[in-house]
Amino acid sequence: MEQDSGMPLRLVQEGAHTTIPDIECGERQILYDILEPEMSYLEPGAIWSPAYKSGNWDGRIRLLRRLPRKGISFPSGFLSRILPRLRVSGYDPILEDARPAPVSLPRTEWRGYPLRPYQTEGVEALSAVESGILRLPMRAGKTLTAARLIWELELRTLFVVT
Repeated sequence: MEQDSGMPLRLVQEGAHTTIPDIECGERQILYDILEPEMSYLEPGAIWSPAYKSGNWDGRIRLLRRLPRKGISFPSGFLSRILPRLRVSGYDPILEDARPAPVSLPRTEWRGYPLRPYQTEGVEALSAVESGILRLPMRAGKTLTAARLIWELELRTLFVVT
């Protein structure tokens, strides 16, 4: 027996944020109530806030935003949690990818330090699989190894090292 697909709902992924555009006020509140639990968290220091103490704030940080023109916006990183929640709630989410096409960059020479044999072995092993974890001890060159792997696979990457 085939399950009904639910009410169609258009989502537009625009990069960092995804929007649910053009929804009427009543429907927007229903969607907000469905999605808000996935998009909010309790601020640990809220109990010291004057707004919390006075009852003007419930102490939750909300990542879901009501748009001024009949819509909702949320961080695109939550899509994997939002789509199943919408389906369970009777919607058929239709995701439209409106992100700009990535810019193609010319291949350059590797300009990093030469890798040690165990680093090269790790890069080769990870290049051969779809996903994995490379564990190296402190001062073994994890950052350099990751940079080389990213270079080898020509991945677009934001690299943050603290």
